[in-house]
Amino acid sequence: GSPNPWNYRNSVQLVPGFGPKGERSLNYQVAHAQGMVPIDVCAIASKDINRAIEIMPWALIPEETWERLDAIILRHAPPIPGMPMVATRLREMAPKPIQGRTMPPGPVRDEQGIGYGIQVTVVCRSPVSKRDMRAFVDATVKSVPDLAAIMVARGRHDRGTLLWGFPTLAYEMGGQILAVPPGAFFQVNLGAADRLVARVREWLAPTKTSQIIDAYSGVGVFALNLAPFAGAVVAIESDESAVAGAYDNVAALGHTNVAIHHEPVEAALPRLAKGSSVPDRSVILDPPRRGVEPAVLDALATLAPDRIVYVSCEPSTLSRDLKRLIASGYRLTRTGVIDIFPQTYHLESVSLLERVDGPVPAPAAAD
Repeated sequence: GSPNPWNYRNSVQLVPGFGPKGERSLNYQVAHAQGMVPIDVCAIASKDINRAIEIMPWALIPEETWERLDAIILRHAPPIPGMPMVATRLREMAPKPIQGRTMPPGPVRDEQGIGYGIQVTVVCRSPVSKRDMRAFVDATVKSVPDLAAIMVARGRHDRGTLLWGFPTLAYEMGGQILAVPPGAFFQVNLGAADRLVARVREWLAPTKTSQIIDAYSGVGVFALNLAPFAGAVVAIESDESAVAGAYDNVAALGHTNVAIHHEPVEAALPRLAKGSSVPDRSVILDPPRRGVEPAVLDALATLAPDRIVYVSCEPSTLSRDLKRLIASGYRLTRTGVIDIFPQTYHLESVSLLERVDGPVPAPAAAD
């Protein structure tokens, strides 16, 4: 479960709007519906995010600009003991000696900077000029003490333009400091995610003869946590921002046994399946909600890894994919859930499948 049932989220996405009297409002979008719920405080968002929502000078964003905003995304990276707030490279975030520096006052931009604090991304439907945002930026810098960055993005998939601060956040997970560039996926609950990583490591129990394939690897959370214990790790990710973070993380942590493939899993895995066999091979699947592509499941049948760990946040696609994996020669030996999203109906599940020697038993007929 989650160590903290409240104030655990390090990221929120809010929809700008107007209240009944024409005042500015920040809202949550109602899932699977057109409505919005206005918020002043969110009980599951981190206290730092709530404080930023309260004190940021939203009224200084021009009204015509406010009307063109799709979302405001706030991310929070908590302080890391003994580390500078911002460094010029990830390796400077490592334990002593520390070569970092604190952010100077006033509007500055450091495209190579990495650190912790509050990152604000304003997502707009049409271009927003820096001039229109200047008053908001200047006042925000003065009012938010742990501000990391202010960015403007054109659409939800744009990495954004840096207006002030440093773009990359640093998070500590599994005893390692990881760089998370803007737009890259990262778990919203650090405490529960630590437990997820520990469970995956426990179930796979890698040794120096093991090869681990981390599919949908993101910035390398699983790959980098398992690298010290495994012989070789292959990380596969298609998102450009996440891959940039993964390369930085591998270089900073000094793992020479990690190979990163910047391509879709459905392209990389079939090619790996045609390569030489490995006596001790495991695969981690951590796909988006839509689940695993059929081409990936076909490649897994050919690759025939000894173990597969499937991490899922969507029960319907998990059930569909487990059925195919079991039919291709695997047995579900362990499964469990981790409450990464307390106070919601969402759960993260972890399932371990092990290859069956000999013929696969036919599934029992449904009643």
